[in-house]
Amino acid sequence: MGKVKIDELPVPTTPHRSTTSVLDATDATPSFRITSDTDKSYKYQYSNIYFTRLSELRKPIEERALKRWANVDGKPRLVRRVLEVIKSQLCYIVGTVYMDMPLKPNVLEDIARDHSIPPPPPPPKYYSSEDSILLEDESGRIKLVGDRVKAAGLVTGVVVSALGVETPNGEFEVVDLCYPGLAPQSAEDEDMMDLDGADEWIAVVSGLSIGSPSSPDVSLQMLVEYLTGEEGGIEDQGTAARISRLVIAGNSLAAVVIPVKGEPTAEGDEKKSASVISMCTKVSVLKKKHSEANTTTIRRHFHPIRRKHLLDTCMISDG
Repeated sequence: MGKVKIDELPVPTTPHRSTTSVLDATDATPSFRITSDTDKSYKYQYSNIYFTRLSELRKPIEERALKRWANVDGKPRLVRRVLEVIKSQLCYIVGTVYMDMPLKPNVLEDIARDHSIPPPPPPPKYYSSEDSILLEDESGRIKLVGDRVKAAGLVTGVVVSALGVETPNGEFEVVDLCYPGLAPQSAEDEDMMDLDGADEWIAVVSGLSIGSPSSPDVSLQMLVEYLTGEEGGIEDQGTAARISRLVIAGNSLAAVVIPVKGEPTAEGDEKKSASVISMCTKVSVLKKKHSEANTTTIRRHFHPIRRKHLLDTCMISDG
């Protein structure tokens, strides 16, 4: 498989959230099981998933398209099958996007590996200028072209409605796109926690010693998961949901230890934890005996480098 060249990202030494639980397949889903590497079968096709999605979304997207283009000059009409489009006539069609990408992996390469045939070398990227965007329904496919399509960032499987005209080359020149939107939301979630909206709690912690070589990573991670509602059951999450502010009451930062050149540090992990907490609740930082300061105002102001990051996420008390 080819690799997409991107900027290098910092990799945390420990995960910042609970490990995802994956349920084992049941006897009700035998078609999704691959029993062994020697018993591969290519008879299973999943196109019915795309057509089921299209049939479910067709009505709502047609309604949205009608409202969106009701006042367009030329009075475009809906063509229910993509192969029934009339050339040079303004209309709109509904279908599922399919990206035809010559460089993407294909099943023939898998078969070649199974028969010990050397496959072609993986391409450096899957995207190329030869890619084309198709719109398909139960009748067939039609190629979508135009600047509107190029700027849309479409991917395979998206259900859209396209407004445009068919060109003499048999392509569909798109001038606008319409999406089905979000599904109707329920008025009230049955599993919603019963909370008293009048009461708000304040959480107070201290002694985090962020930056210490022996920093309590597990305790800090548990704090992050609790405040973000990822820890415990419904009752624990209900308690955490009442917390409207976190007060870090002193000794939050440890003394600076200059690492050896090239030595990895956990600074990225700590910044990530602070950012996650500040996104879910307000944070106030107080200072005590061992709080970090600069050389001119002992135990009064945070060091400018530390302060810059804290100002982005927290409210600092200099008193």
